Amino acid sequence: MNIVIIANGYPNNREPQYGCFEKDQAIALQKEGHKVCILYVDGRFRKYYRRIGITHLQESSIDIYGLYLFPMFLSKMNYKLYYWLKSRMLDWVFSYMLRRQEKPDIIYAHFLYNISYAVYLKEKYNIPLVGMEHWSALNQSKLSSNVIYWGKIAYQGANRIIAVSNSLKKQIYKHFKKDSIVIHNMVNGDFFQMPVRKYVKRDKLIYISVGSLFYIKGHDVLIKALSEVAKYTFDWELRIVGGGSEEANLQNLIKQFGLENNIKMLGRKNKQEIMSLLCDSDVFILPSRSENFSVAVLEALSVGLPVVATACGGISECINEKNGILVPTEDILELAKSILDISKNISLYDKQFIANECKKYFSPSVIANEITDVFRMVVDK
Repeated sequence: MNIVIIANGYPNNREPQYGCFEKDQAIALQKEGHKVCILYVDGRFRKYYRRIGITHLQESSIDIYGLYLFPMFLSKMNYKLYYWLKSRMLDWVFSYMLRRQEKPDIIYAHFLYNISYAVYLKEKYNIPLVGMEHWSALNQSKLSSNVIYWGKIAYQGANRIIAVSNSLKKQIYKHFKKDSIVIHNMVNGDFFQMPVRKYVKRDKLIYISVGSLFYIKGHDVLIKALSEVAKYTFDWELRIVGGGSEEANLQNLIKQFGLENNIKMLGRKNKQEIMSLLCDSDVFILPSRSENFSVAVLEALSVGLPVVATACGGISECINEKNGILVPTEDILELAKSILDISKNISLYDKQFIANECKKYFSPSVIANEITDVFRMVVDK
């Protein structure tokens, strides 16, 4: 099958997580025998040079076409005009691709806004469209007018919608009365190649948390919880991996609680660096205020780490008593208690079992086959 993926972007050295979900799925689908191409339109504001116009690169026989013209500020623009511009810019890249390769069998778009832009391609070129929804914005009780506008176009126009968790499936139906198929996120296959390190007692436990430094990710809650843990023991170190707008606030919070020697902020890391850090850690902690289905949690499970995570979105669909502990969101004391409990009982967790269970349900081949079944259903119909 010839598949075109509409993505947020494509990873690079400066931004290793930019479009990484879409890249991982592209590689998995290609390994299942499909021809895969990735398209994206970059309208973000960034303080560094990007080549203006269409760029084309090829990695592992996957063609990637990107377009950058200028930053697009939704807050400064009528959202209907914004939609019109983005959908036509996407069409520009799409038509550029069509001059160089065959017409695809299916368009596969990620995130509500990209799905809505892809509806324009579906209707213009008569190609079926499947959308995969990851967007945490849909977890809000009330959606903004632009999200409602995009959502109506996306969910009415797509042939099928895939939701990455059952909780997100419910939110999509709640807001748009659109049914969806649940297929969870996958883990990059390289993680399953890493050896599962047996737990060995050492001077201190290494906690790790991976995620963008935004308010919604709850790192402030984690730091406050660890200030409670510090009342009982300092035999631990937390490594925070990621970058974002909350970095300065989190640094100040660490100083405020006098935890500079225990909490290290490591900044953005690429996949290889994240894999090494996870393998050198003992416990993964996810303190998010909102999630749909965290790939970071799956990556931790794939190398056998037990997890302490907030019970938001689809997290309860992958965490149980055999691989971790769930805690309420925003509950500092309960998070601290759970960190102390898992630390005390760390040797009771079977790391190889945790890794094997993750591979059984979330490996690239498993998820790619589930997605392929949806594609075949749509194309045959």
